[in-house]
Amino acid sequence: MRENLDSVETLSQLLADTYVLQAKTQNYHWHLQSSNFIALHSLFETQYNEMRDGIDELAERIRILGCRAPATLAQFLELSSIPEDEDDLTSDEEMLQALVDAHTHIITNLRTALEPLKQGNDDGTIDLLVERLRAHEKMHWVLDSHMV
Repeated sequence: MRENLDSVETLSQLLADTYVLQAKTQNYHWHLQSSNFIALHSLFETQYNEMRDGIDELAERIRILGCRAPATLAQFLELSSIPEDEDDLTSDEEMLQALVDAHTHIITNLRTALEPLKQGNDDGTIDLLVERLRAHEKMHWVLDSHMV
């Protein structure tokens, strides 16, 4: 049962981080003004929709493990290690950098969290975390490619 508690803690952290990052990405989608508007507006929408689907998978996995998933904005902000923006970001470069940094943070946390979970007996959670790792790596790569 201890493995499940470790899994739920990891899943809850990732759920909160993903929720905050999804909101940040949607905020940028709404407020973008750029000569690259069409491409970035569409990219941000694709990414926040992908994260929305990932959020659902994470919450459902927590429920499968017999626990309640964090589900309020207050819980997400308390658990998340992704900071909200303090200022309005006005340039597409600032937005892209903030998103790249947030994905880097999630990727690093996922890689760190996976190792101890491999010692347990929760292959379903490990599989989901690897899937989410690949998703965040791809989103990071696409965003980073726009910054060249």
